[in-house]
Amino acid sequence: MKSQNENILVVLQRELDGVNAIRSIKEVLVEIQKLRGASNLYGILYSYSNKEEVDSYKNHIIKLIERLDKNFTILGDFTGVNPTLSEADVEIKELEENIVKFHQNIFDITIHHFDEYSKYARETINIMIDVADRSYLLADIDEKRSLLINILINIVLNLIETIGKLRSVGVKIINKKVKNIHDISELQYYIEIVRNYINIFNLEFDKYSTMIEGEEREKFTSLKNRLAKDIDYFIKLTFEEVVKQDLIFIDPKYFFEQGDDIIRSESLFYNELFKLIENHLEEKIKKQKKIVFKEKALQYGTYLSILSFISYSIWSLI
Repeated sequence: MKSQNENILVVLQRELDGVNAIRSIKEVLVEIQKLRGASNLYGILYSYSNKEEVDSYKNHIIKLIERLDKNFTILGDFTGVNPTLSEADVEIKELEENIVKFHQNIFDITIHHFDEYSKYARETINIMIDVADRSYLLADIDEKRSLLINILINIVLNLIETIGKLRSVGVKIINKKVKNIHDISELQYYIEIVRNYINIFNLEFDKYSTMIEGEEREKFTSLKNRLAKDIDYFIKLTFEEVVKQDLIFIDPKYFFEQGDDIIRSESLFYNELFKLIENHLEEKIKKQKKIVFKEKALQYGTYLSILSFISYSIWSLI
């Protein structure tokens, strides 16, 4: 039977495994989101652009697929040998198989790529939440770590996924040059969701910022502000150039690339915060191992003392 300190060590190690898995799954999610936007834009370029530009973007999509395949391999190498992530490994393999089948017709512009990729993105986010839950990250007793996990898993993921959808819908509408009531309501719906997530994000990050200080606080506030600035610009761009205009003239490629800026800022923000969680857990594990070692040494010393006492007692009776 494990001692309380040994159980604490097991929980901390499981949390660290969860963090490493989530970081790898996040790389898969980013490529899925990029492919959703890129395939949408490819369909638009196919209809009005020259062959050279279309072929260039086709090669871009092929490279994105190759990166996605590579990220799936890296992820499988980790989850496949980790018993605590066995259920996630099954889910990830199923997701990968479905995407590989879908990519057999990736350049068929009659297929609704947006819907398919949005489904895969949602499945990926659900896997990340499941991993966080199974590895005890969502029930972390450390207040600072728990707040960070909440920001990253429950807020930022959904915020960026909504922006990805807004970008894809925006590109589709821009290509038509004109819009209808449904288009406007769809854009406004996503804009409103983004704004709600931003409000929640700001409130939670302000709580977190009170728990840190010095260089750490400056660094993460800067990353947060950069992400917020890119999101704010994209929302204003969508509203001014798409929602408010009767005729739309903005270049769909330019609009699409502004969404890429957000993905880059978010990935930087996400990776830095997860590094912080990882470093904190590694430090806790190191300290806990020392505690367990001392506990074992004390137990071993106690057993030796008892054994010596018994041996001495027996010899005294002879």
